[in-house]
Amino acid sequence: MTSQDGQAPRDHGAVGCKHEVFLSYSRKQRDFVEQLDKDLRNCGYSPFFDRDRYSLPVTENTTNNIRAAIRQCEVGIVVLSEDFFSLTIWPMFELAYMVECKTRIMPVFYGISPTDLDDVDKHKRWRSEWEKLADKYVKENPDKENLVRIPEWREALNSLGPTQGFVYNETQGQVKLLTEIVKEINSRVSPFPDYSYVQGGVRFCQVLVPEKLKSTIVSFSNNLVLINVGENDFITLLTH
Repeated sequence: MTSQDGQAPRDHGAVGCKHEVFLSYSRKQRDFVEQLDKDLRNCGYSPFFDRDRYSLPVTENTTNNIRAAIRQCEVGIVVLSEDFFSLTIWPMFELAYMVECKTRIMPVFYGISPTDLDDVDKHKRWRSEWEKLADKYVKENPDKENLVRIPEWREALNSLGPTQGFVYNETQGQVKLLTEIVKEINSRVSPFPDYSYVQGGVRFCQVLVPEKLKSTIVSFSNNLVLINVGENDFITLLTH
């Protein structure tokens, strides 16, 4: 697949650079989110998508990677569905951490409506499902009991309603919804600079912390890339 300017989409994750957008969803909406990930990458973004091996390497600590990615991201796109609240612990874990980090949350209602977030009966049912999920997860992972924090999940759920977001409409279809989401991201978030085509760019992204990179002044002249990172950071780059 090519990008809008005719070039192949850049794989920002491969160089260890910063994510701008975190994609949170239930696995039953995986196909929809996978297409959203592709559409965002075609616009130059590097979203965190857990099916992408560069976002979530199988050999690394899953929990730490998720938390680090959420801290990086400016926006969290949360695809809300019945499954989001009841299938596994991970969507609520991610949502609660986004709320803790004060990440800007962009809800996408997929099979549920915004009014469901104010439905007391649905809240009770979802909380009941969380209790079951928590019991099962802790039995299977007794050393990770601290990951299941239902009071924080309740606060995260309450923080969503009432709220505005994107609503999936079967009549309009997924293409229109995906287009609207990407358009909104384009209006709110600038893609992180891509250094993958720069000699030494991989090491550059791995050595310098994303916060310093974000404020870096970058200019281009012929085949040169001029980067103002300050004396200390420049020395760090050369000595690694």
